[in-house]
Amino acid sequence: IGSGLDLSRAYLVKSKMQTACDASSLAARRYMAGGTLDSGAIGEGQRFFRFNFPDGTMGAAPVALTIEANAADVST
Repeated sequence: IGSGLDLSRAYLVKSKMQTACDASSLAARRYMAGGTLDSGAIGEGQRFFRFNFPDGTMGAAPVALTIEANAADVST
């Protein structure tokens, strides 16, 4: 029973983190003016991630979030 509870909790944390990542990337992309990732877009992405997945969510360790442009295509 304990393993089942642990796996369920891990799945819920993973699902919440994925939702936060999706929200973060969509917010940063929406904020990007001119198609380049600047500090304003990074800040907006981080803000959305922290709103959706604050430190300590369901006992998860704090996340070191890094938002950076794709080296091959700076618009992504």
